Amino acid sequence: MEKQFELTRQSESNQVLGMEIHRDRKNGTLALTQTYYINKILKTYDMHECNPVHTPMDHNVKLQRTPDGEEHPDIKPVYQSMLGALMYAACGAHPELSYAVQTLSQFSSNPNPTHLTALKHCYRFLKGHSTLGITYTANDEREIELYSDADWGNCVDTGKSISGCVTMYAGGPTSW
Repeated sequence: MEKQFELTRQSESNQVLGMEIHRDRKNGTLALTQTYYINKILKTYDMHECNPVHTPMDHNVKLQRTPDGEEHPDIKPVYQSMLGALMYAACGAHPELSYAVQTLSQFSSNPNPTHLTALKHCYRFLKGHSTLGITYTANDEREIELYSDADWGNCVDTGKSISGCVTMYAGGPTSW
């Protein structure tokens, strides 16, 4: 880049856009975490003392649309705000939340108490995994790897399939 642009070197960044940057030059790794951000949103939504869980979603819960005519106006603004905060973590250093965020966002126009409970389950997952993130390794000699998966007509309301993909490079995900 220095050949193309005039650059000024500053000290190393250890935080950018709510993500912490952890460098280990000796081992050739760079890790991105969102510990501070996660602790902040847990506190904001009064989930900082919740019990952690091991998965972002409870596989025993099948979420469905709220029946027509049934509304919960007291839940909607809280649900949307919590979901937006969770989405930032999913787009940052927690790709394991992507499916949960995608699923929960389908109900953001008319969430019900079951949806809110499922959303809080994600926060409980983050409570137990707030220090985790993405680690890239400089000496990882693998080429770019692409993975995809889909369920088959698993949406309870529409019967449609849901698919996802992840691109890996240097031992960590680069897009998902």
